[in-house]
Amino acid sequence: MVFFDFLGFFFFLLKEVIFFVLSTPYFWLTLLALIAVTTILVKWRHSKTSGDTNEKERTEKDKIPGHA
Repeated sequence: MVFFDFLGFFFFLLKEVIFFVLSTPYFWLTLLALIAVTTILVKWRHSKTSGDTNEKERTEKDKIPGHA
C-alpha cells in the first residue's frame, strides 16, 4: 500500500516542520508582534467609530433637517 506509506511520511514531515517552527524563537516573536499590531489596530478602529455617529444616541435637535 504505497498510499499509506506516503500518508505516513507526509504526517511525519508535517510533525517535524511543526516542531521545528515552534522551537524557533522568531516564531514566538512574530506571533507576539502580530497579536500586538492586531490589538492596536482593533482598538484604534473601535475608538474611531465609537464617536457620536451612532444614530440611536442622537436627539431630534441634533439631526439635520431633511435627513433621516
